Amino acid sequence: MSILNSKIHSFDLMKKIALLSYSLLLSSATLFAQSPTQSSFTFTKTGEVVLSEIEEDFDPVLRHLEAPAPGTESTRAYLELIKEGIPEKKYDAKHTANKKSNPPTPFILRNFRANPYRGIPNDNSMAISNDGMIISCINSTIHVYDTDGNLLEGKSLNAIGQELEVEYRKFDPRVIYDPNNDRFVMTYLNGSNSNETVLTVGFSKTNDPTKGWNLYTLPGNPLDDDSWSDYPMISLTGDELFYTINLLRDREPGEDWRQTFKQTVIWQIDLEDGYNGNEIDTKLWSDINFDDKPIRNLYPVKGGSDIYGPNMYFLSTRNFDLENDTIFFLEITGTRDDANTELIVEHLISDVAYGVPPNASQKQTALELQTNDARVLDGFLERDQIVFALNSIDTSNNFAAIYFGHINNVSSNPSLKGTIYGNDTLEFGYPGLAWVGDEENFEAVLCMNHSSFDIYPGCGVAYYNGNALSNYKYVREGKENINIVGGAERWGDYIGMQPKFDEIGICWMAGTFGKSSSGVGTEYGTWVAEIQKYGYNSTPDVATKNSASVFPNPVNQNIASVTFDVGETQYMSYDIYDLNGKQIAHIYNRVKTKKGTNEFSFDTSSLKSGAYFISIKGDNGFNINQQFIVE
Repeated sequence: MSILNSKIHSFDLMKKIALLSYSLLLSSATLFAQSPTQSSFTFTKTGEVVLSEIEEDFDPVLRHLEAPAPGTESTRAYLELIKEGIPEKKYDAKHTANKKSNPPTPFILRNFRANPYRGIPNDNSMAISNDGMIISCINSTIHVYDTDGNLLEGKSLNAIGQELEVEYRKFDPRVIYDPNNDRFVMTYLNGSNSNETVLTVGFSKTNDPTKGWNLYTLPGNPLDDDSWSDYPMISLTGDELFYTINLLRDREPGEDWRQTFKQTVIWQIDLEDGYNGNEIDTKLWSDINFDDKPIRNLYPVKGGSDIYGPNMYFLSTRNFDLENDTIFFLEITGTRDDANTELIVEHLISDVAYGVPPNASQKQTALELQTNDARVLDGFLERDQIVFALNSIDTSNNFAAIYFGHINNVSSNPSLKGTIYGNDTLEFGYPGLAWVGDEENFEAVLCMNHSSFDIYPGCGVAYYNGNALSNYKYVREGKENINIVGGAERWGDYIGMQPKFDEIGICWMAGTFGKSSSGVGTEYGTWVAEIQKYGYNSTPDVATKNSASVFPNPVNQNIASVTFDVGETQYMSYDIYDLNGKQIAHIYNRVKTKKGTNEFSFDTSSLKSGAYFISIKGDNGFNINQQFIVE
């Protein structure tokens, strides 16, 4: 049974027709257009696909496992030349972030490994529905899970692309959930030159992503010149999909992709017709400049507790600068079919500078992790405020760090404050953000990947209370260094994060960790986790003044140990609870525990797989409830 129900034309013919129609519209629009340029046109559905009905999926991947030879042009790429200007790291320095306050850290709830390693790098993207269906994407596959980590479906981009008869290289998947329509939207790219480049956009027909999708193909060379599309970012309003893409020109021999940037364009696409499989009306915004120079890497700001609109905000930076304080702030003021809609380009000045990050160290090796440039990677709008994050440098120790920005009075008189989120030992990269606030509090969770000269690559989170960020908390610790090609390893170009829209205080993330491998070198692993903001409906209650850590976590060899500090000698009780607050085990009652650092070990072999709390309570008010996972 064929799962492609509407192959109207061969792809090549369809692409030529789309480009011809677009060129004619572009010519007429340009006569009257002001900068930036607006162009409107329509695309017909290319086909339909049902993930669960794809039978053959060989998911071929060809990887070149040799590092570039020293001294070649490819090893001295444009961005690496810029990074040579970064001062050496100061391993004995103290970073400057988070000195004034110390909010509590979030809870880590259900979590599991997702997406078997296939490509370089992971490029994690994820979305979760109100019904708890999770889509997790990496650079070559799309997998669907439930919230307990059970695989519901998994298919490669190659298999989906074969159904559309698009034969070019497939990469950079993105996915987003629409809580208003209870549907998913996904996209991925095809081809890496101007003659092959294609954008595939899919709209789920129901709230079950394992079922039918309406698929559309848009030209990756919409200006019909020597450019191709790279690095997609997507966001939603109530009526439209906003899709930003970088147009790069075809590379000359020895050139790096960072040297070939032409401009960033914005696609504005009708949602309802996409969900229904009808023709989709589309507007393209191009020639988006500031001071006669194209603005790079426009990030479309997503919604916080809900999607917003009909306007859409965008953020960008001077992403190749070693130091800069400019944040570009753009707004498309309405829908694509409103004649009064315009694209407003402004800029804000940060009180804290950002800059190109250095490559991150790995444990006890000279092999580093690429951190790319200082572009905006995630952010959301809530209550006329935007928070956002990007890769940066911590100039106090010259480590790879995160710039975290907070814009107030977005719609009237926006003002920006920033901070550098760094660490004395860890280096950070590729942040994600999700809203976890309630009716009274502006709160968020910041996730990121981490690594250091002492710690294997992994991922973790910090809590934002509206004023400051908490200390960092591990979600998944790495098992090995990432070592695929033996040079500066790819770490991922982005991370996945989304609030659970129907559960206050809950969000989900998909990050990267170094995973041991039986093959050549070591691999990337994807880790999906449920995060709860600290203190919201937490069971049992948690005291902010005490902290603890469980090792190993997840527990996979029966014995778990919890380490904690006690300010004074006292009698303590030790209990285990499930996530609903039900007492599972009463281990010790009023055991004398001495002042200082203590370690308490216990056997988990009688516990079923899942998430639990170890509760430690003292007579003098000591109270710890530390979450752990049993595998």
